[in-house]
Amino acid sequence: VYGITLGMSVTQIGLFFSVQEGATMILKPLGGRLGDRWGRLRVIALGMLLYGFMLPLLARAPSMAAMMVLAGVFGAAQALVFPATTALVANRVDPAHLGAGMGMMGALNNAAKVAGPILAGLLITQVDFARTLQLLGLMLLGGGILLLGIRSAPRLWPGFHKGMALGKVEQ
Repeated sequence: VYGITLGMSVTQIGLFFSVQEGATMILKPLGGRLGDRWGRLRVIALGMLLYGFMLPLLARAPSMAAMMVLAGVFGAAQALVFPATTALVANRVDPAHLGAGMGMMGALNNAAKVAGPILAGLLITQVDFARTLQLLGLMLLGGGILLLGIRSAPRLWPGFHKGMALGKVEQ
């Protein structure tokens, strides 16, 4: 909808999403590897911070070429968040309940896909697209910073991370 309000054609909007998904597809193995090396929570936070910084720029993109660069960066952010999140869940769920854990993760992902546009639409009716993108970007930045602060989690929630936030790979 935002692309149409900018005067983009349906083809250009499709190209934006193709570039985003293409970048995600190509970079997911690297994102997963970084999660293995640096720690799942750190890589999830990095992806959220990247998304948070870039999302407000979407409203200021001066050209279609700039939009395509942003699409690639959004794809890179997704490639950091999703493999690390899947691995985090796989590491934290009892193997006897792994299917249920993955199913719950998928259900939460689907719920976000449904709730996100509805909540963003409600926000857009109160403010404009640009302000909505800024607010969503700030939320992502706050969430990323919060995840980076999870290092103190053992004191707050005993047994929470067992080294994952510190970059250690669980065996």
